[in-house]
Amino acid sequence: MLIVIYLLYVKLSETIHINRLLGGRHLFLLNKAEKSPTFCINYSDKQLMNKSLLIVAHIPSPNTMMLRNAVVKGAENPDIEGIDLVVRTPFEAGPEDVLTADGIILGTTENLGYMSGALKDFFDRIYYPCLEVKQGLPYGLYIRAGHDGTGTRRAVETIVTGLRWKPVQEEALICRGEYRDEFKGECEELGMLIAAGLEAGIF
Repeated sequence: MLIVIYLLYVKLSETIHINRLLGGRHLFLLNKAEKSPTFCINYSDKQLMNKSLLIVAHIPSPNTMMLRNAVVKGAENPDIEGIDLVVRTPFEAGPEDVLTADGIILGTTENLGYMSGALKDFFDRIYYPCLEVKQGLPYGLYIRAGHDGTGTRRAVETIVTGLRWKPVQEEALICRGEYRDEFKGECEELGMLIAAGLEAGIF
């Protein structure tokens, strides 16, 4: 069956609604402010095959676990099909997970202006096995930062730049300051957008 997926970037109660309509094999992305099409791509049969999305998140506290679960919830949105989701902590994830992934979402805490030791350990173990093979891997990043989070973002971006992974966000999602429930909505949105983009073959 031919499918049209309209992704309408309109925030309603901190979520993004994905509307599916039947009738063609195109993807229209609508501008968030103007609510008008910004570009259109065609599906290929290959793009309609399942894609693997890997989530690697450090979850040392109940709050960080809720953020990770929100990302998972977004990626598992019932309007998104064809995504095989793999969820790991940094200590559980290994090179084989990255090598089979079509996209990755990284989650870390801010630790003394740097990323968590767990995420750094993950990078140390996967860097060389994946360096030549996974160039261009699309990635998303969210950071739970009690302070600014800028140092953490720069540290992660330095490593993924070396890996030549491709960011799918203009800027990393940084959940700054005291914990707020709205962080969950932002993380859910991140998971939803990356999963939808993989399904559509945008990245």
